Amino acid sequence: MNREQYLDMRKNNSINIGLMYNYYVSKCQKNPIHSSIFRQVFPMYFNSNSDAIMQKLDTEFNITLLMNKQGETIDVW
Repeated sequence: MNREQYLDMRKNNSINIGLMYNYYVSKCQKNPIHSSIFRQVFPMYFNSNSDAIMQKLDTEFNITLLMNKQGETIDVW
């Protein structure tokens, strides 16, 4: 996954499981789990850890968020 792909996901407020799996495989130090298992497990993991995951990826891909006073995202670049 590259910055543009991640930025597109952030702007659309949706997660592409295929891109997330490719990112996971590219960062995995050991043998990665099979994609079918990842597709089953990742949504549950993401629901519990979405803030931390997005914060890490925002930092890694140098993403800037514009938010309103209620903490809602207005724009992403």
